[in-house]
Amino acid sequence: MALMALLTVIDVLMMVVGGVGIIYQAICVIMSLFSKPVHFPDAPMDKRYAVLISARNEENVIGNLIDSLHNQTYPSKLIDIWLVADNCTDRTAEVVREMGCHVVERHDTELIGKGYALSYLLSTMIDSGVADDYDAYFVFDADNRLDRHYVEEMNKAFQSGFRILTSYRNSVNLADNWVSSGSALWDG
Repeated sequence: MALMALLTVIDVLMMVVGGVGIIYQAICVIMSLFSKPVHFPDAPMDKRYAVLISARNEENVIGNLIDSLHNQTYPSKLIDIWLVADNCTDRTAEVVREMGCHVVERHDTELIGKGYALSYLLSTMIDSGVADDYDAYFVFDADNRLDRHYVEEMNKAFQSGFRILTSYRNSVNLADNWVSSGSALWDG
């Protein structure tokens, strides 16, 4: 009997916490319907950016992101693409190298995940001295695809004084599985 009461309390608490999350999301959606898009003033396209990508076995989708970065309206000579191939067993690193990007391969079966991989990439860049060459960094998932004006618009925001930004990034494998769908919906 006591066990059933405990389970009921836990169930109610979970419903309350879940309900609060759903209400918060609903409020955000409703507020977005009434908000005006933010437009930043034109800015010189003279900042140098590094794009950081952590990828694990993404050879089938990584080309879409690299192509969308190569097709930006922002000067390509001011955008460097860095990929950390994190415990890859496929051709991800090779594909990205062939597309003219910097690749750092990481093989660590104990410290697993995007955070560790990006930390490793940044440490490698700092140790080699190239990290100081950049005014700012973009972090993308391998399955993202960008609008061709993405870097130009983010540059405007950066040059307006913002130091940390987030934005919408489209995913190419939204319908592949529940992990891809969830990531695209919540992180996009």
